[in-house]
Amino acid sequence: MGIKKVAMLAVFLTAVVSGGEVSAMAKTKQISKFTHVKVSKRTVSGKTTKYAHVKLTHLKHGEKVGTKADKHGKFVIKVKQNNLTKLKFKLKATKHGFKGQTYTHTVKVTKPVTNNAAVTEQNTVKPENVVKPSTPVSNFTTSGNNQLVINRPSRPVRPSRPRPTAPTTPSKSKEQLIREKKAQLEIAKNAYAKIVVETEPAFAELSLEDYDEEFLVGYQLDIERARLEVQRKLATGNKDEIATAQKNLELAKEKYEKYLPLYLAVDKKFYALREKIRPFANEVNKLARELHILQPDAPYEGINHY
Repeated sequence: MGIKKVAMLAVFLTAVVSGGEVSAMAKTKQISKFTHVKVSKRTVSGKTTKYAHVKLTHLKHGEKVGTKADKHGKFVIKVKQNNLTKLKFKLKATKHGFKGQTYTHTVKVTKPVTNNAAVTEQNTVKPENVVKPSTPVSNFTTSGNNQLVINRPSRPVRPSRPRPTAPTTPSKSKEQLIREKKAQLEIAKNAYAKIVVETEPAFAELSLEDYDEEFLVGYQLDIERARLEVQRKLATGNKDEIATAQKNLELAKEKYEKYLPLYLAVDKKFYALREKIRPFANEVNKLARELHILQPDAPYEGINHY
């Protein structure tokens, strides 16, 4: 594996010196956007392009920190003198041959609500709202046949009895909520660790030699270099050199087509296993965020799972 990578790198550098086209193609690449960014008082973590250099800027007290993303693009940066949760800062990712990427962390500021004095209307009684005195109603009326009819008064309506209300449960203290949330988080972390251990044998069976993204990119670059060489030979008009260049292009395509199915098969198995673990990781991070709200000055207790 190591010898193949060194040989591929040597061929790539030769093409850059002679033609320059591949270098120009590489410069058009863009570093991946920052994702999964998590910020606590002294730590910021996230994900971007693998092996990219990540710097934390716009800090107070002249503090300067940075790190390098790992092979999965993950990074963690710690500070000593700044409270990142209350600071507007920027993350800058750079890598040779790539366009840089920037992420800005902003602090939400809640504006105070001003209570405007309510204007009350004068308690004046409008003429149309004045109830006119009712005329006394006689207990006796006459019908059309001049018969005497007794007007009986209606029965008074009984007032409804108030229903007893359920006793209110006293609210829990902040310390009690933190203890309960930590207990829930501990259960979720144990479940996550259990599923990770159960899937370890399946991960070990994957052939990582058939899952090397650098090889895949290297084969693609071989095809483009061979394609450029064909165009150069076509310009010379030499039939033998043209035939040789076209043969090299076909060989480069065959190598890529042979490696691609192996890469895709391992990639499918790899992500199927990761998706099996993901729900447990999501539950841990959900509880960790809720706990961090209760105690924002404490370290974030979530996990990184991509």
